[in-house]
Amino acid sequence: MNIFRTLGLATAASALLATAACAPDGASLPQLSSTATIDDSYVLDAGDKLQITLYDATGGADRAGAAANGTDQFVVSENGEIDAPFIGPVPARGKTVDELKKEIITKLSQGYVKDPKVGVSMVTYRPFFIVGEVNRPGSYPCSARSRTLSAVALAGGYTYRANEEFAIVERRKGDTIITGRVGPNTPILPDDVIRVTQRYF
Repeated sequence: MNIFRTLGLATAASALLATAACAPDGASLPQLSSTATIDDSYVLDAGDKLQITLYDATGGADRAGAAANGTDQFVVSENGEIDAPFIGPVPARGKTVDELKKEIITKLSQGYVKDPKVGVSMVTYRPFFIVGEVNRPGSYPCSARSRTLSAVALAGGYTYRANEEFAIVERRKGDTIITGRVGPNTPILPDDVIRVTQRYF
């Protein structure tokens, strides 16, 4: 092989290696969707908090929880259930809010309340988790308005070493975990694990 060509290839390879070494951790990962949102297809799991309202036949509203334990808010337990008013434990894990509402109505109709009118709504979602170059790594409440930058703010802000251009997120989709990059304004979803990496000086 021509010595000049060999030297040229070696130089090019060295340049590529140097560029790769300077690339921020995760730079080669795909970009996660910037339009992902919490919608009606959201499925419940342990840690979600719900409000359940049982409306009486006259059109008034009796807060369902008041009859049960003095509160109208219920947290999905570690075993995936809520302790619903009058009817006791109801499986919630894997159901949408609408599916849970229909199950509560069905159970209430079985001799507890005649023609029950029930409202079920989310109070707080499961948390997200943030690690890496933030001042207070940990889990934090997730909302429909959560974004990468607001997650970092909850975690006490970036450290001086942080790469502020993007973060790496592990996100569950069904039984699959996907990993990708997110920008500062990308929506964050419940159960997301956000990793803020170091920047290169």
